[in-house]
Amino acid sequence: MNFFLKNSKGQVATEYLMLVGICLLIIAGVSGYAFTQYQDTISSSQTKEAILGIKEAVNNVYALGNGNALIIKISIPNNISSFTASENALRITTSTFGSLVESTEVVDTNVSGVLPTLAGQYDILVSNNNGAVILGEI
Repeated sequence: MNFFLKNSKGQVATEYLMLVGICLLIIAGVSGYAFTQYQDTISSSQTKEAILGIKEAVNNVYALGNGNALIIKISIPNNISSFTASENALRITTSTFGSLVESTEVVDTNVSGVLPTLAGQYDILVSNNNGAVILGEI
């Protein structure tokens, strides 16, 4: 009888360890997914904030007239593939989970320039040159 009690205790301990292990794997998977979603949300927010800040600066400089300029500070997240300004649009391409997504913001005037794509904080010069706005990194 004593032999059966030892085996059942060992079996209970083994089952308990397996159950704890499975629970830890599930928690790790959910935590990893939540972390990537969190990073994606932060990057998306920074991207939107950057493009809207540049749009507002372009429209303000255009409204102020020829010869005016502004310096703005923007934060670029690490998932930017390209960031261009041409004709009357600002275009930003982001890479999320291997797929490219392009966002476009229309501005009041012709705009030109290429903006940085490396992650970090940048000072951007927005200047009005005869009605056309030029963007450039300082």
